[in-house]
Amino acid sequence: MELVGMVALYDAPRPESAKLIAELKELGITTKMLTGDALSVAKEVAEEAGIEGKIIKVAELREMEGLPTKKAAQASEQSGGFAEIYPEDKYLIVKNLQEKEHIVGMTGDGVNDAPALRQAEVGIAVSNATDIAKGAASVVLTDEGLAEIIELVKTGRQIHQRISSWILNKIVKTFEIVLFVVLAFLITGKYVIGAFEIVLLLFLIDFVTISIATDNVKPFRKPESWNMASLAKVAVLLGILIVAESFGLLYLGMSYLGLTEGTGLNTFVFDMLIFGGMFTILVVREKGYFWEY
Repeated sequence: MELVGMVALYDAPRPESAKLIAELKELGITTKMLTGDALSVAKEVAEEAGIEGKIIKVAELREMEGLPTKKAAQASEQSGGFAEIYPEDKYLIVKNLQEKEHIVGMTGDGVNDAPALRQAEVGIAVSNATDIAKGAASVVLTDEGLAEIIELVKTGRQIHQRISSWILNKIVKTFEIVLFVVLAFLITGKYVIGAFEIVLLLFLIDFVTISIATDNVKPFRKPESWNMASLAKVAVLLGILIVAESFGLLYLGMSYLGLTEGTGLNTFVFDMLIFGGMFTILVVREKGYFWEY
């Protein structure tokens, strides 16, 4: 036998992989690589793609399973990726990360990826995935590659911000209308606004509230979770401040403008509430100052 030459095989990462991983890192998302390749190959690919953390053999992870110290979950969290894995190992790694209270997104394309895709909070099937993988996933990418994941993350965070803005606006508006009108009647003994004006007020402000569903908000750079207690505290505080502001304006109207009763007082309070309700949306939709956007 005589050696006549050598053929080198190189399965390079996709050109956009390094950029994708860097963008995910900026968004507060850690990327882990799961591959059936040998450890040496996996380390080289991880370095080219910019994946941080130590790459280990999945056999080491299997040896840790069942230990009382939960070393397997800790290793899954701290490692940058795993080499020489089998399909069932993907499900194991997802479970370990969830045990450490992480929100896990999993990409896959084959039949064997289906259990891990279904187990993950966000299962992502690529465009050329099998029907079983697509059925198990939460999201199916329509274009080749993984670049759409960035838009997926940003869209999810925009939806989260729109929902939180709607909740804040709803609570504050309830304080502003219901609490203010009731307290104003108890303090002054007068109907500062009529029933027709209240119905018209709710009708007009709801048109503005609907716009929150398509608000062009900026996605957060870091992941957020629902903290309803904190959200309720902020909403109640804003509601109390706006009610106090409304009473201050009512005092000015009745004392200095001579609007003590009748159509003039009702019109003044109606204008105050409708402009205040619209301005509230500008306040609650932005985490910083409302003029920063």
